[in-house]
Amino acid sequence: MGGFPLNITRIGEGSRAIHRYTIDLSSKYPGQVITIETLKEFVKVDFPRPSAEAFGNTVGILGNFKTGETLARDQKTVLDDFTKLGIEWQVLPDDDRLFHSFSHPQFPEPCILPENPRGQRQRRRL
Repeated sequence: MGGFPLNITRIGEGSRAIHRYTIDLSSKYPGQVITIETLKEFVKVDFPRPSAEAFGNTVGILGNFKTGETLARDQKTVLDDFTKLGIEWQVLPDDDRLFHSFSHPQFPEPCILPENPRGQRQRRRL
């Protein structure tokens, strides 16, 4: 992936299996890896022990490495609300293609927001 070795492993069985993709950056950045895990429709991206040498100039949906700020596409607007951040970073038609197939929603259709796990009921405050 990007010229770096990719290791694919499966953890567990059946519908609860986790697929782990490990991108080994050691050839350019010793000891550095990027780990991507999927479980059903959920995706986790992890940078264990990231170094400033490997990731010091990175910016994007995961934020600014140096400041920790999560920024809009303009790289200036700080977004502390993760729902707004996700909407801001919805894949646009001009973005590079990341997946083999397209699924809904696709821009200009809005992202599907998570449901409130409590539904419409609210807890009573005493």
